[in-house]
Amino acid sequence: MRLTLGVRARTTGLPELLGSVAATATLVDGYWTVATPDYDPFVVASQAWATARAAGATTPTTGIGVLPIADWTVTAAATAAATVSTLQGGGFRLGIGAGRVDSPAWRASRGLPDELRPAAVVAEALIALRGLLAGRSTTVEGSLVRLREVSIETTPPPVDLYVGAAGTGMLRTAGRYADGVLCSVLAPADVAGVRATLAEARTQSDLDEPVAVALSLPVVLDDDSDAARDALVAGAAPLALGVPGLPPTRGFPGQLRRLGLGEELDALRAAVDAGGSPAELRRAVSGALVGRLGAAGTVEEVAAQLAAYESAVDELNLSFPRGLDPQALARLLERTRALLAARPAP
Repeated sequence: MRLTLGVRARTTGLPELLGSVAATATLVDGYWTVATPDYDPFVVASQAWATARAAGATTPTTGIGVLPIADWTVTAAATAAATVSTLQGGGFRLGIGAGRVDSPAWRASRGLPDELRPAAVVAEALIALRGLLAGRSTTVEGSLVRLREVSIETTPPPVDLYVGAAGTGMLRTAGRYADGVLCSVLAPADVAGVRATLAEARTQSDLDEPVAVALSLPVVLDDDSDAARDALVAGAAPLALGVPGLPPTRGFPGQLRRLGLGEELDALRAAVDAGGSPAELRRAVSGALVGRLGAAGTVEEVAAQLAAYESAVDELNLSFPRGLDPQALARLLERTRALLAARPAP
């Protein structure tokens, strides 16, 4: 199981982001950056790679998790991905998502048809990106992506294409057209269902390798376990409750409801609307929901939570909403790897 770090320029600033990369370069296997409106994510990923290399990492991977493809042209995304992959000599992963395609107001503001659906848009983008990044002349006649014999006229080292996926439709799209998925709000036991959906869709794909499963996991470390869980729930509540105006069956709220946690979400929504404190938010929900929002507690407790994912996912992408302490991360990873090494071979 790979252990990577999520770094966000929007919340920390570029100097702080690169400082975090330099301080952790020999601790983790790579980095995922986040596409934001204020910084070019490809430049940020490239700078993260260069910083990690200068700080002693040998073969760090980088990735963008995820690029809202409806806000980009696929040719621009392919050209940027090819550039970064070439500069790195490989090891670049491009994660894509549909962004706000699900929002009627967003579609209307851009003159897009109301019947546009996220999974279909991402499928079109994946088909186009795979052709362009392979150096092929590519034609796609989709509802959003429309190319006719377009080429970027270069063939970079392979770029693995990931999909930010929560719903069944997006997982099926990833199973047919992607190399991997980036998921969130899943307990280890939930991942088997994700893999089954991906495997079923893979039978209809031209791709042979199984779909890699990466899980983004917020981490809060604190000697006070309850304080850590309070902070985790307060920080993750917006992700769990979803974007206002979108159907509650979509995205991560829909995923949690399909897992039988609808009443938990309603209780969390009521607590948020009532202006509840972090402790009140945490007490409004069960440990089953808290455990899906991330990992929280002491170093020993969180290491055990991370190690529990070993047989479930291929990669854990850790993020630290409270701010990153490289020394605490080093202790956490050392303990996690010790737990993994002590487990009997399957």
